Amino acid sequence: MFLKNLGLTEKFSGRFIGQQTFTTPGAINYKPTVGTKRIKIILTGGGGRGYGYLGWGTGFTSRGAGGGAGGTVIAWLNVDDTKTYPGVVGRGSDETLSATSSTFNGQLTAGNGVNTSSGDSGGPGGSAVGGDLNLQGGDGSDAPGIIATSTNPYRGGSGDGGVSYWGGGIRSGEGGSSGKRKTYGTGGGGSTRANPFIGSYGSDGVIYIEEFS
Repeated sequence: MFLKNLGLTEKFSGRFIGQQTFTTPGAINYKPTVGTKRIKIILTGGGGRGYGYLGWGTGFTSRGAGGGAGGTVIAWLNVDDTKTYPGVVGRGSDETLSATSSTFNGQLTAGNGVNTSSGDSGGPGGSAVGGDLNLQGGDGSDAPGIIATSTNPYRGGSGDGGVSYWGGGIRSGEGGSSGKRKTYGTGGGGSTRANPFIGSYGSDGVIYIEEFS
């Protein structure tokens, strides 16, 4: 009623129409909702995984470094609602597969976070290109070193996974299991898991789209 009193209608330019979110890793096809002329898009790459260390002797434990988070691209784009636009949702690193980037229509790339390679140094965060805002993913934290029951030779690291645009992932922990948090693009934390020395997994990326007339 208020809009009609101002002489506006539900068809005015710039009206919010809806949103579409893609979270399953792999290729996607985005078809704009009818009436969409412009979109705000946020895409984040997959996160790298952490590292697992053995416990060293009675009363000693350790945990590895964290993986890097995926980068994030934020952009405003003009679109044609009669067309379909291709993209890829990046996956997070898991037991056997490495993280991949998220992309959209050959214009935007949100790079993936990197696994920690040595278990001591955290993995780098992913880069981002093509958007109005290009945000690099957070680096994974270095491993904190050996923690004993009687002494604590802490060397300044935490072993946590890198933080993405969407928040933090699973923290570094002194457990032997691997897991993945549903926070897009975060790096996995270090753990005490033995052979194959894999910590928590990196989280999958996302493509999030808001549509406007």
